[in-house]
Amino acid sequence: MGKYILNRILRSLLSLVAVMILTIVLIYSLMDRDALVTKQEGFNKNINNDRVTFTYEVWQNYGYVETYSYTNFCRIKYSDPESEEFQKCISIEEVFTSKESYCKITSSDLVPGEYEECMQQPRTYLIDSDIPEIAEFIELYESNGYEIIRRDPVPADLWDDEYDDNTDTPSDEEEIVEEETPSVDESENTTVLKANENIEDETPENPERIQLVTGGSGILFAYRSKSTFVRLWEFFKQIFFFDGKNYYKTVNEERERIGKPTIPMDTYIRFEKDMNNVPALKCSGCKNQYLLYFDNKFPFIHQNWITINLGRSMTYGKDTVEVMTDSQLDPIIEDVTYPNGEVVEDTHRIDFHACQINPSPTAQQLERYQGYYSNCPEVRSGKSMMGFSFVIGIIATITAYVIGVPIGILMAKHKGKLIDKIGICYIIFIMAVPSLAYIYIFRRIGFNAGLPTQLQLATGPQWVAYILPIICLALPSIGSLMSWIRRYMIDQMNSDYVKFARAKGLSELEIFNKHIFKNAAIPIIHNIPGGLLGSLTGALLTERIFGIPGVGKLFTDAIEKTDNGMLVGLTFFYAILSITALILGDVLMAIVDPRISFADKGGRK
Repeated sequence: MGKYILNRILRSLLSLVAVMILTIVLIYSLMDRDALVTKQEGFNKNINNDRVTFTYEVWQNYGYVETYSYTNFCRIKYSDPESEEFQKCISIEEVFTSKESYCKITSSDLVPGEYEECMQQPRTYLIDSDIPEIAEFIELYESNGYEIIRRDPVPADLWDDEYDDNTDTPSDEEEIVEEETPSVDESENTTVLKANENIEDETPENPERIQLVTGGSGILFAYRSKSTFVRLWEFFKQIFFFDGKNYYKTVNEERERIGKPTIPMDTYIRFEKDMNNVPALKCSGCKNQYLLYFDNKFPFIHQNWITINLGRSMTYGKDTVEVMTDSQLDPIIEDVTYPNGEVVEDTHRIDFHACQINPSPTAQQLERYQGYYSNCPEVRSGKSMMGFSFVIGIIATITAYVIGVPIGILMAKHKGKLIDKIGICYIIFIMAVPSLAYIYIFRRIGFNAGLPTQLQLATGPQWVAYILPIICLALPSIGSLMSWIRRYMIDQMNSDYVKFARAKGLSELEIFNKHIFKNAAIPIIHNIPGGLLGSLTGALLTERIFGIPGVGKLFTDAIEKTDNGMLVGLTFFYAILSITALILGDVLMAIVDPRISFADKGGRK
């Protein structure tokens, strides 16, 4: 048995990895990234180079690429943002990649020779070679596997105002230029050569300001995409997070990378009294301020030392596990006393035991919380998404077994009689009618009976609002169980061992209880863990129709909003539940029927 379970777990883990690889490939390699960008609210507001920057920012937010801006590079290189070196480093809005690029951009094809004349003129503008940090940035990130995006500024039209507004012909000044300038076809290479030989290309002391079109500032940043296996490794690596007093160093490293000031912090882990004057394990330097604490809520001992992470949701702004486990109803209003003793009346209750480090607190937060642990969640009433789904699902599953199994047994014992015919009619109805239809049918019946049809509209006890969702979830399961238990029972009743038991003189009740039901129930028992654990996944239609804030909507919402982090996390969560349910089903079968053994016997098969 133990060897079988171990082998089953190992095979399941391989299957899990395969599922995750397929999911990551589908999400990050096969989806249309450009279509995702065009759906964003700010897409049409960004044009020219700003649209390029906007595109890569969107891709980074959705996890497709990671980018590093040239501005952050300058912040790290020059820590003083007021210094002249820093200001010169970041000022690339009007910096062109080269003189040739500037002349190509600013010259009109309608004016022959304008490009050659531009190349012969001394520069009054800056190019990349004037700012050595640009070459340093490009070399650094290309050597680390990044790709560089560099776009020249887009000047406002420099030649339209040189034409006469009333005619399509060039002005007299332009005609003179045209006569004196050799044609492009005859002397382009010669003119450029002379320009390079005779004109000393020096950095202008006072570069002139260039008028740019909207969104036409020059841009420079580095980006790279992650491979499928890198994403897979990063996902599995971050599933379990072990908090420690050196966490703040990771925060400071990230802040240094983006050019922000670090946070000073003394580090320790020790027992102190919390806000309720109860001993708790407190940390300075950890992500969480309290690693272990006690309160009057089950299970009374709580910890933040080890947390499970399934990927950050872009929609909710927090990890997928937090989305599923946070309370969903309205905030609780009460008088709040902050760590510094300040009392604020009639405000949202704060869970001080869940405070996390905040690297960028306001002055008021530093004062109220007496430090950097000011990222504290509000306390809401009601259950979490997973709590709502599990309560409704588990009750519906138990109800289905309590009703479906006995009726299925009666149908088998009285095959062809009235109860069997009524049961068959119900099975046909519940399986033939679309689930959406019978949900609305029973919703209407419940409304006429005075039952609340929305959780938020329940005026009495909250459990009353669970009645209709539970009924709608139990109905198809009852029909399925009736069908299968009837089938298994009839198959067993016609078996040879039943005929032999009758020949031995056993009563029908003994034959039924000791043989038929026990054998017929084995396949049904195998599905019990799946039904119980499946309650954690929620029910999309039922929860939406009855206004239940459960987890059933999360997956479809994540697909609709392209919430890639949540999609990967939920896929992993569902896969783990499926694997666990199958293994527990096998174990339960072996417990119920000792004849079932998973040990290897005999020779090779």
